[in-house]
Amino acid sequence: AIDSILAQTGVSGIEVIVVDDASSDDTPHALETYRDRIVSCLLPVNTGGPAEPRNAGLRLARGEFIAILDADDVMLPGKLGEQCALLRQHPDIPLVFTNFRNFSAEGPAPQAFLADHPRFHAVDWEPLGESWYRLPAERVFETLLVDNFVGTSGVVMRRSLVEEIGCFDVELRCGEDLDYWIRISRRH
Repeated sequence: AIDSILAQTGVSGIEVIVVDDASSDDTPHALETYRDRIVSCLLPVNTGGPAEPRNAGLRLARGEFIAILDADDVMLPGKLGEQCALLRQHPDIPLVFTNFRNFSAEGPAPQAFLADHPRFHAVDWEPLGESWYRLPAERVFETLLVDNFVGTSGVVMRRSLVEEIGCFDVELRCGEDLDYWIRISRRH
């Protein structure tokens, strides 16, 4: 995961923040090779869900744009550059997300994640360029109520959005990401 972030092109000054949720997998030792290229945060106890570690990372982040990447995911080359370019060209858009492909030791899934989300494909997309689209907030809100089509590791959002919406709900042990996207779609 870290290597795929550090290999991103089209962006400069990437700040990598690794939040260790008091894991038992010797994460501090694994991070030694990245010592000068990352910010590391060790939570005192395992919080039992992804919300608090994500919030810790949001609080530490200093950049204009914030991306989330779970430890078992990788970013494809150019992902951050493409998403940051869209956000720079469209300052009224607070969040962008990408499609992605699940993978395992056996290889990638046969189809991309969004192929399994027909409700997402029924949303009216406004073209913003060759491969960029704007989704209307009202339709996104309605669709998210029944189908979470936003993959957390595919998201890049503005710091100003985090300041407006707040953090992930730590009371939720799962679905905290869906709750966050719904809160955002009610306003944007």
